[in-house]
Amino acid sequence: GMDLDAAIIEAGKTRLRPIFMTAITTILALTGLAFGFGDGAELTQPLALTSIGGLIYATFLTIFVVPIMYHLVTTKGRFIFSGFITIVGGVAATYFYDVGNLVIAIAIAAATIILVPIIVFFSKKPIEQRESVDENLDTIIKNIGNHHAS
Repeated sequence: GMDLDAAIIEAGKTRLRPIFMTAITTILALTGLAFGFGDGAELTQPLALTSIGGLIYATFLTIFVVPIMYHLVTTKGRFIFSGFITIVGGVAATYFYDVGNLVIAIAIAAATIILVPIIVFFSKKPIEQRESVDENLDTIIKNIGNHHAS
């Protein structure tokens, strides 16, 4: 496989033109409705303006935010997940403490304190550091051969 950064750049080059073409043609098609001329314009103009705004926003997210988030989740996924677990555990423990159930609050807090280091330090390596499928198959074949030889 390709390097993660190279794959993201290649995907961006490949998909940029179709994304822009789709968004721009739809926005141009809706501009007539957005000007609000003719009968029933008070109904169609807000719909067109909302659709145009949504397309601009979605195009921005597709071009910039999605590749950034993909890179972050791929390389730092275990840290993001452990942060999410910490937040959820803290909110849950606070809730149970507020409603007066101290035992459950302490149990959730303790589970969060124990679970987060396990996720961070014992989870799998990031994707770009993992072996390729071919290397994994070679290792499996070698292990099977060594097992039968002994």
